[in-house]
Amino acid sequence: MARLTAREALSYGMFGNAAMLQNALDGKANISLASRSLPEITRQLRDAIAKRTVSAEGYPEKVGQPAISTELLPWALFEEFESLAVDHTGETVFLPPGAPQNIPRWKNVTFDAKEILELWPIANQQIDAWMNADFANNPLKKRKDRISDCTRAIPCTFATATAAFNRSPSKKRSRGQRATNRP
Repeated sequence: MARLTAREALSYGMFGNAAMLQNALDGKANISLASRSLPEITRQLRDAIAKRTVSAEGYPEKVGQPAISTELLPWALFEEFESLAVDHTGETVFLPPGAPQNIPRWKNVTFDAKEILELWPIANQQIDAWMNADFANNPLKKRKDRISDCTRAIPCTFATATAAFNRSPSKKRSRGQRATNRP
């Protein structure tokens, strides 16, 4: 079972890609490309943990004791405290307002990748937008390479990427047409 870090899970919710949030934080990607804001995604993830649709594991922080193994975060605490959430660093935090003091805390929180993919499914618009941008940037790229690159850039299936390729505008070459740089 594949696990996603908190940063990867939140990035997937914002961009549809597990690596984009780190790139945006490093200044390598534009945060305006996100389909949702970080506070909105954090709240949705927090609500999903409280409703038990997403399970979270982490290392509990206990005073004077090292964290040895991961434990499931208790969903009851997320139900009880509306402001308890997991931030992009993988630690439990309290969203404004309020921060009770004597609440157990966890670090290095991870999530089941399948549950995160079900929580935020990729919309066809994201795949279509990527495919159209790729057509504009590299009109000479071959079909199989374009579809393969799409499955790597946006975590989607081969069939979904193929469908997006087939929906794309008539910028693609016809069968037997030579590749030229002329529009």
